[in-house]
Amino acid sequence: MCGIIGAYAPHGTVEVRAILNGMGRLVHRGPDGSGLFLEQMHPGSRRLHLRPEEQDVFELTGGVIVALGHRRLAIIDLAGGAQPLANEDNSVWITYNGEVYNYVELQSQLKQRGHHFRTSSDTEVIVHAYEEWGESCVTRFNGIFAFAIWDARRPRLFLARDHMGVKPMYCTWCGDAFLFASEIKALLTYPGVVICPHPPAIASYFRQGYVNGDETFFAGIYKLPPAHWLTVDAEGRVQSQCFWQLPATICQMSLVEAAERLGELLCDAVRLQLRSDVEVGAHLSGGIDSSLVVAHASQQLAQPLQTFTGCWIPDTPQDERRYARLVASRYGTRHHEIVLAEEAPDHVDTLRRMVWYLDEPVAGPGVIPQYWVSRLCSQHVKVVLGGQGGDELFGGYLEFLPALLHSCIQDVGRAPGLDSFAMLIQTLASFAGLLSLEEMSRAFKRRLHGRRLQWLAPGYNVAQLPDQSRDTPSDNLTPVDRSMRQAVTGYLGSLLQIEDRTSMAVSLESRVPLLDYRIVEFAVQLPYILKFRGKETKSVVRWYARTLLPPEILERTDKVGFSPPSQFWYGDSMRELVCQALDPNSVCAQSIIEPKALAAVRHAYAIRDNSYLLYLWRIVNLDLWFRIF
Repeated sequence: MCGIIGAYAPHGTVEVRAILNGMGRLVHRGPDGSGLFLEQMHPGSRRLHLRPEEQDVFELTGGVIVALGHRRLAIIDLAGGAQPLANEDNSVWITYNGEVYNYVELQSQLKQRGHHFRTSSDTEVIVHAYEEWGESCVTRFNGIFAFAIWDARRPRLFLARDHMGVKPMYCTWCGDAFLFASEIKALLTYPGVVICPHPPAIASYFRQGYVNGDETFFAGIYKLPPAHWLTVDAEGRVQSQCFWQLPATICQMSLVEAAERLGELLCDAVRLQLRSDVEVGAHLSGGIDSSLVVAHASQQLAQPLQTFTGCWIPDTPQDERRYARLVASRYGTRHHEIVLAEEAPDHVDTLRRMVWYLDEPVAGPGVIPQYWVSRLCSQHVKVVLGGQGGDELFGGYLEFLPALLHSCIQDVGRAPGLDSFAMLIQTLASFAGLLSLEEMSRAFKRRLHGRRLQWLAPGYNVAQLPDQSRDTPSDNLTPVDRSMRQAVTGYLGSLLQIEDRTSMAVSLESRVPLLDYRIVEFAVQLPYILKFRGKETKSVVRWYARTLLPPEILERTDKVGFSPPSQFWYGDSMRELVCQALDPNSVCAQSIIEPKALAAVRHAYAIRDNSYLLYLWRIVNLDLWFRIF
């Protein structure tokens, strides 16, 4: 993993000093080295190469100008993989963040086609793949990547981002210069980039916890969407194209067939993602997804795998270390743990720093423990595997149950029979078994009360951003299929932002085998009856894992995630932060949140009513974001 930044000015000026300053803001992403490539093409095709380490260059003006900056976290080809990197005649240059896991196979294909390699890095494979296949090279990559290629032959800039958007890429225009970077904060060093809040994005965040499409909290700064490439030519014309979408069909198969196929795909995904010239470890939360990743990684490694977990407070219902220890014991891992209540310092300081690292507010306070577990990982390994994505792909959230019930009723109406009626009865029973009537009543009242409040002030009470997902619409999908696909293309993006930033903040590369695009394609095509069976969620995953994991892992129904306990909010330091955000003179009170809504949250907090903790988290994040940026 690395940090990248660059500028392309077809007919303008590039502020080299600002690019260097932006690289300075990405040191945490790449502490192992840095590089900057500059090229200026004057009229008459005279090319001038300039390297700042050789010359005192602070600004380039005239002709076509490109700057590619790089901060390196060395993972593959430690000696030869420095960037920016070029092809044989220096006509194609790249700055790249991520890993292309199938680079070994691609390098073999490219050698057969006559390409010559100076390094054994996956970076050089991307360069030659672009030479061989042009924009379509991205369809051959299995990995997590965000890169920029300068093609002096055309001339043009080519940007691309991986299928699921695991690696970030932000873009903006500043005058005649097109800018890009791994993190927004690096772009903010460039003269002329205006720091201005974007009300539609803030409204989307407050209503749903994440921002749709290519928008960001900063007006005029955009995300390159997942599974997209973009080009900027010598006339400043921009073209963008989606190169991959979720399949629109549902494939019928048996539970046994689905489990076998899942095993084949997961085994190969882990095999590819274990490729590294440094040691690889793994998150181990005690849930089924991370446990499966640990099982496969342990089986494929010659040495014991290092695993990592954490908890807030020992010996509470939220302490899941006992489950993680069962898997660690079964596979003989070198297991490490952290107890946040005992070992992590001031969480307020952590939250402030994470708002800076994240660039934008995120879905939930799980970012705090995730940062500390990542920090623990970084003290022992440089690469870590995780189980991110399993709940979205295979139906692990209780929030899917209403859509599941809707789907069952539709199926009974379309094709009444014993199977459809049985599925409906099982689903109704799962509601009764998972939530008591009292709990359902309280949850309904809280949600109803929250929806009755007018949360956003007029300046921010704008239309929600349109959904710009990569999903392929289909009339054949059931409500629960649509709900899960929306989680994959929407909410999951916020979780991946956390995954990237909490790991990169401590110079750790995080890989996500369950989000191998082949597994994603497979999962979204599974019929929902293979994901839900009565009270059981993720049925196909549990069926596959029955010979790999202890029964205590497979049978548990108390998976609670890694969010902080409610008492977290009422500690002295956090109380000060909350009161600051809820103060009538705060930024949120003055311009974003309606006074009545803010008063309701303030009252609930004062009497320790946890009904509005979700909204409280968003208000605190927004207040910190305004103060920091």
